Amino acid sequence: MKRFIPAVLVFALTILLQNLFAQETESYTKVANRLVELINAADYSGLENLFNKEMSQALPLSKATPFFAGMNAQFGKIQKLDEPTRSAGCTVFSAHFERGLVGMSLVLDRDD
Repeated sequence: MKRFIPAVLVFALTILLQNLFAQETESYTKVANRLVELINAADYSGLENLFNKEMSQALPLSKATPFFAGMNAQFGKIQKLDEPTRSAGCTVFSAHFERGLVGMSLVLDRDD
């Protein structure tokens, strides 16, 4: 009986963590899909509007525009995203472009 209780706790924690990861994955996927729409539409000001204050300072529109336009010129439009994976504190999507595959790292704040 003493072994049964820890096993049940481990099982319950596993289910809880899977549910939390599924909810977190859904948030990341929603934001990633929105980024794909904006990048493919070349709506770089709309893209920058999704950034929080720190990201806007690190990558202002004056830098974001040539970066994303250059990425579009080199790789084309994003065709699809693979399921996300977690890596070193961020969520990574493999982005399939018309002419290549690029890892897109995404970190969300409390406001997604």
